[in-house]
Amino acid sequence: MGIATRLLAGFAVLIVLIAGLATFAALSASNIAETVTTSRRAADNALKLETIQRHIYEARFNMWVYFATDDLNRYQRANVIVTELIKEVESLAATTTIVPERLAQVKELAEQVAAYKVRVEKISEMKARKAPFDDPENVELRVSAAKISAAIDKIGESLSQGYRGTAEEKAAEAQDRIGAFGTLSAIIGAIAVVVGLIFAVTIGRGITNPLGALVEAVRRLAGGDTALTVPGAERLDEFGPLAKALDGWRVGMIDAATRKAEEQHLLAEREARQRAIETATQRFDESIEATLARVKMAVEQLHGSADTLSANAEQTQRQSGAVSAATDEATANVGTVASASAQLSSSIHEISRQVRQSSDIAKAAEAEAVEATRKISGLVEAAQRIGHVVNLISDIASQTNLLALNATIESARAGEAGKGFAVVAHEVKNLAGQTAKATDEITQQIATVQTETQSAVEAIAGISGTISRINELATIIAGAVEEQGAATAEIARNVDQANEGTREVASNISGVALAASETGRMAQAVFLSANGLLDESTAMEREVREFLANVRAA
Repeated sequence: MGIATRLLAGFAVLIVLIAGLATFAALSASNIAETVTTSRRAADNALKLETIQRHIYEARFNMWVYFATDDLNRYQRANVIVTELIKEVESLAATTTIVPERLAQVKELAEQVAAYKVRVEKISEMKARKAPFDDPENVELRVSAAKISAAIDKIGESLSQGYRGTAEEKAAEAQDRIGAFGTLSAIIGAIAVVVGLIFAVTIGRGITNPLGALVEAVRRLAGGDTALTVPGAERLDEFGPLAKALDGWRVGMIDAATRKAEEQHLLAEREARQRAIETATQRFDESIEATLARVKMAVEQLHGSADTLSANAEQTQRQSGAVSAATDEATANVGTVASASAQLSSSIHEISRQVRQSSDIAKAAEAEAVEATRKISGLVEAAQRIGHVVNLISDIASQTNLLALNATIESARAGEAGKGFAVVAHEVKNLAGQTAKATDEITQQIATVQTETQSAVEAIAGISGTISRINELATIIAGAVEEQGAATAEIARNVDQANEGTREVASNISGVALAASETGRMAQAVFLSANGLLDESTAMEREVREFLANVRAA
């Protein structure tokens, strides 16, 4: 059994004894308190009975004075006292619940008091009727009241003696219980002290004896005696592990002596290894210096490459900006061409309306349509093809003008019947003139578009092949005036495609500029990394030299 277990067992026994003593004290105190409470209640009831008897005497005295003097106040006083008596008797009955015989006496007392009250009230009524004093009924009431009063005195005296006896009996019982409690408490306390001493002596010896043996063993080990046997290693308490630890210390002392001899042998071997380490360190120093030199050379080359890459990225970004500006200008010119094409389309629609009116008369106005279909492979070719289409429209306008002239001549030959045709021919001629003017304006805009587009193509030709070629299809231009509308629609569509191409060029140029900017940032990052790598290689060289110096010093 361990020391802690034995100590806990001793304390547990003492705690059990103390708990038993406390429980006994609590139960005894409860019984004593109950006895004292019963004694006090009996004494209180005895006092209540004395008060009831005193009030009975007072009520009888007031009635006697009332009989003698006819003083109504005396009667009222007696009536109030009797009423209070009834309440006091009821209170006494509520606190008298232990002894059944006594409770019956209290109930009988209450009945007698109630009967006495009835007699008093009847005597008052007789008095109020001025009945003679010697009237039989009056005499009978006084005699009955006197008997009831005597019965009340008898019951009260009996109850008073009973309550006093109960109070004295319970007081004596409480004294006896207090004495018994004191005696038993002293016995239990003495037993607890004896048991505590026994446990203290037993536990003390169980600790001091093995502890003294271990102290002696420690002294011998401190003196260098490693041949002793440590006592108590077989114990199951706390001294067992302590004895085993001391024995381990003894074995450790033996091992230390053995290791000392071995260390002297190992010292020579370590000196030999030290010489080998110095040789290897020298070789490592030479190798690392060569490696660091190669690293520095590679870093310097990387540094130069990063500078070149950064410069190329800046040049690409500047060219992208120039191309973007040219593309924006080309987009604006294409927009102007689109506006002119819309105006031309309006004119063509008006010409078509006039031609339809005169188609039955001037069949000669029909012309064979010329089909011109070409695919443009770039923005410059698209602009040139638009110029060809405009020239064709100009030719058609000239032909329309000739047709209008022929219609005028024919209407003049027709006389009065041809006047209407003459008016129509005149309108067609005017519209043809408007078409020619619009065609000239479109030609000028196309020339501007060709110039700006050529600049954009030349600027981006050396950067990337990302500019898509704009393919346009030329519509079939018929000989009739209706074919002019189709040609104008084709012009507008080609202009829109040119505009879309310029926007795509601008978008691609933005991507090129973004890629160039990203390349510049990456080149800068490579440049910074190269600088950092150069610094790290220098620091590494310094650390290696310090390491080798420390190794040599060690």
